[in-house]
Amino acid sequence: MSPTDTVSTRVEADLRERAQRVLPGGATHAARSYDPRIYVARSSGSRKWLVDGTELIDYTMGHGALLLGHAYPKVVEAVREQVTRGTHYGAAHPLEVEWAELITRLVPSADKVRFTASGTEAVMLALRVARAATGRDRIVKLVEHFHGWSDVVTAFIGDDGTARIWDAETGQMLRQIVDHTSQGTSNVIFTPDGKQIISVSQDFSLKVS
Repeated sequence: MSPTDTVSTRVEADLRERAQRVLPGGATHAARSYDPRIYVARSSGSRKWLVDGTELIDYTMGHGALLLGHAYPKVVEAVREQVTRGTHYGAAHPLEVEWAELITRLVPSADKVRFTASGTEAVMLALRVARAATGRDRIVKLVEHFHGWSDVVTAFIGDDGTARIWDAETGQMLRQIVDHTSQGTSNVIFTPDGKQIISVSQDFSLKVS
């Protein structure tokens, strides 16, 4: 091991120890609890560089949010320009109207838009709207799927924040839930991951394929 490698290893070890002291689980999110931990110093395009200088191809891309890649020049320019004008007005802004108009043009089924700060908040609002629109209270959620951190959708999330593994009993259990609560079920959350596709028909019969 070279002196440079030794220093890099020490830096990463120090960061990990400091993180364990101040961050639950030593990370800001369960999805970032890599082992060994990955600490990124900078990123550009499709690549990122760790604190030890290691260059990686980034397949995570901000968990899917960075469609244009890291530090895309036009995005950087727009952010830099806006920062000089202020970042949190605590009031309405012309750009939010333009943004919502653009979304409704691109997504014909979206009549109106509600912006949220996180996926968790978006799901909470969607469930509330579904309950209000249907008058029903119950929700059906698939076991291995993540829909945020609110209590109502964290069933089957393990103590470490990861989804518990699908087992043979889950399909039957979900069928029983649907059968017993069909009259009070306001919505069904499905995000097929390729392993199991489960659909609920209008008469609430369950099909697993």
